[in-house]
Amino acid sequence: MLQSTFFSWRGCLLSILLCGLLALPGLALAGGHGKEKPSKRAILLVTFGTSIPRAQKIFTRIDAAYRKAFPGVEIRWAYTSKIIRNKLAKQGKVWLSPEEALAGLMAQDYTQVAVQSLHVIPGAEFHDLVAVVQGFRSMS
Repeated sequence: MLQSTFFSWRGCLLSILLCGLLALPGLALAGGHGKEKPSKRAILLVTFGTSIPRAQKIFTRIDAAYRKAFPGVEIRWAYTSKIIRNKLAKQGKVWLSPEEALAGLMAQDYTQVAVQSLHVIPGAEFHDLVAVVQGFRSMS
């Protein structure tokens, strides 16, 4: 049942990315020297997160679908739940928050970042994510 549900939602998720993504355009000029930076693109998939291995399998499938749909684009993940990130850290698995992931992409000179929320319900964590993205948009 989980497999058929994923495939029925896959097209929807990719459509949402293409139509409703929150793009973070980077600076067009490198270091103020008047030279344009080469385009470096990434997609940040953001979800509440999970510590259940069986549930993580669906994230693996979503990851594969995005990599297939967007070849040559860096795909990264972030978990909004601090509780889940801390629980996984105790198991030796490191997951970044959206802020950490965006800061890392910025530090690595990515010029375009699409942030795709995978939250099922646009609750408080979704709205926090929107605020984070808007904050990063205002940074050079």
